[in-house]
Amino acid sequence: MVYNDNIYIKKKVEYEREMLFLLAAALGVKIIEYKTEIIETTISCIDAKLNVKNFKNGVNYRKSIERNMGLSGREEYSNNGSPILINSINMKMVENKIKEQLGEMCSNIFNIDFYKNNPKLESFVYKRVHYKMDRLEYNIESEDISDISFSVKSSFMDYGLNISFDKNISSTERLSFILIFYTYDELKKENIYAKKEDNDEFVILKQSYINSDNDDKQIIISEIIDYIMQISEKCFYYNNQNVKVSYANKFYYYLDNNHEELEKICVNFHSTNQIKTWLSKTLDNMYNDIDLRDISLISHLDGSSRGLSSPRKYESIKKRFSIDVNINDNDNTTV
Repeated sequence: MVYNDNIYIKKKVEYEREMLFLLAAALGVKIIEYKTEIIETTISCIDAKLNVKNFKNGVNYRKSIERNMGLSGREEYSNNGSPILINSINMKMVENKIKEQLGEMCSNIFNIDFYKNNPKLESFVYKRVHYKMDRLEYNIESEDISDISFSVKSSFMDYGLNISFDKNISSTERLSFILIFYTYDELKKENIYAKKEDNDEFVILKQSYINSDNDDKQIIISEIIDYIMQISEKCFYYNNQNVKVSYANKFYYYLDNNHEELEKICVNFHSTNQIKTWLSKTLDNMYNDIDLRDISLISHLDGSSRGLSSPRKYESIKKRFSIDVNINDNDNTTV
């Protein structure tokens, strides 16, 4: 018969691996590289017999070890600002937030007791929190029970049991990980940006565009352009006379002449700050030598509707094209 010890605590190894990945993701990991080595130990040609009266026993066996490479891979994570890490002041706060967030998983893959009883995992979190560790080499190795298993079988002989089998095969698994983390500065910058996005009206509008059907996307594009109009009225620059004026009329003039191009561009914006930057760079480069009044005059001469494929689509342009710009230092941005 062939005896196979296929109990190398595989479940425990997989559990620790998943815990490691989840903890690393919560603490701002950037890249995880891993490889697996399978070590198979074979004890063969065993023939053990016992003569109780004469008290003779004997064991003949051969032991061989074979190593094979298993799965390997690489995971990359976006910078999410790691609020669990950045917004905590000590280890206890980090652990409480990890427990609260990861404990919501239906599979119960995260177990706080397993974490607390695993010195390697707890040490990893401690070093990341207190010492700002940005690189870690981590190994998980299942226990080699081949010798223990053989010892148990040998012990049976001491009680006069007769054992005879051809092979005893046991396997161990060694997993090696390299974890590279975002720096604290990188996480802090993204954390600040994420907080701004949470309060950004445009993010909601953009998400509506992403989730909408094709038939509704054109309607939301019009809403996005209307939002850019509103932002242009709140953004200011200094003209050639060093007077602070709104970007509004520059934007209306641009829209009147480049509406099709804008419809393609606007869906690529992801935040209000990006829109403000675009207003400054694009309109300054295109109309840097044109004064606000010149644009207003041009718009009156051509009827402020040249090039529009649908007069109704941007009918608000006609009302806003010759806007009377009153500078209000409250709630405006100079870019």
